[in-house]
Amino acid sequence: MAGNARFVLSSRMDEKQAREARSDLWKAYTTMVLLASRPALGTATKILAYVDRTVKDGVQFEVEGYRDLIWELQRTTRNDLIGVDDLHRTTPSQGRADVN
Repeated sequence: MAGNARFVLSSRMDEKQAREARSDLWKAYTTMVLLASRPALGTATKILAYVDRTVKDGVQFEVEGYRDLIWELQRTTRNDLIGVDDLHRTTPSQGRADVN
């Protein structure tokens, strides 16, 4: 869902597609509300706010900023699942191949 949202918003597809991507993220957010820790939920909230500003307010979508938010979500949810933040040493800006 997050990847589709990135594709739709970065390519500036039509408004219907952007709203559908936003809706998909909100559905995923509902699961986060039920299962995630406060740090993970906080990051998910930042992602939704960013997408909302892009879709509703026409704020310029920046792939790198969005990617950093997704990376933060990966770290916090991984910590939820296994109790370790073993991804804290690198960021997408440092060129990890699996997140570019």
